[in-house]
Amino acid sequence: MPNKSQAIKNMESDDSWTVREKLTDAAGEVKQKVSELGRSATNKIDENRDAAASGLKEAASILDL
Repeated sequence: MPNKSQAIKNMESDDSWTVREKLTDAAGEVKQKVSELGRSATNKIDENRDAAASGLKEAASILDL
C-alpha cells in the first residue's frame, strides 16, 4: 500500500500529465487555426491579384490604341 508521500507524488504526476495534454491539444488547435488563416489569406491575395491583372490588361489595351 503506497504511503501518503507516494500518493501525493502520483497525484502531482497525474496533474502535470493532464496539464501537458491540455497544452498539447491547445497548441494543436492553434496550429490548425493559423494554417486555416494562412490559406484564407493566400486565397484572398490570389483573388486580388487576378482582379489587378485584369485591370492592368484592360488599361494596356486602351493605351495601345
